[in-house]
Amino acid sequence: MVNNKFVGTWRLRSITSRSVDGAAAYPYGPDAAGYITYTDDGFMAVSIMSAGRPAYATGDQMGGTVEEKAAAANTYLTYHGRYTVLPDRVIHHSEICLYPNWIGADIVRFYRFDGDVLTLTAPPTLVNGAIRTNEIVWERMRQ
Repeated sequence: MVNNKFVGTWRLRSITSRSVDGAAAYPYGPDAAGYITYTDDGFMAVSIMSAGRPAYATGDQMGGTVEEKAAAANTYLTYHGRYTVLPDRVIHHSEICLYPNWIGADIVRFYRFDGDVLTLTAPPTLVNGAIRTNEIVWERMRQ
C-alpha cells in the first residue's frame, strides 16, 4: 500500500454535510460518535452513530417496533471490508453494510492528514434529495 498512515483506530471528531451553497448540517447530530479502524492486512471497519439513541422498549435484541427499528437504522451507519490507498484517496470496498445499497460498493474518500487527525471527504452525493459533500474528521487513538 502507498504510504499507509491509515493503519490504526481513529475516533470520530465530527461529521459535517455541506450543501452546494455551503450550508452545514450534521447527519448524525453535532455529538455523533464513531470509530474507524484500518488494519495492516488491508481491512477496514467503520461505525458512526447519533448520540442519545433511544433504547427499545423491550430487552429483546431482535425485538422492537417497526418505528424503533427505523429510528435505530436512521441514526447508525456501519460498513466493513477491504480498502485500497491511492495517492489522493482511499477506497473502502464495502462487503457488509447496514445500508444495503453499499454492499459490494466502492466508497471513495479523499483524505488529508494533519498529525494525528485524518479528514475524509466524500465526493458530492445525493442525500435527502440534495447534492451534499460530507467531511468526516477522525483523531488517531493512542494507548
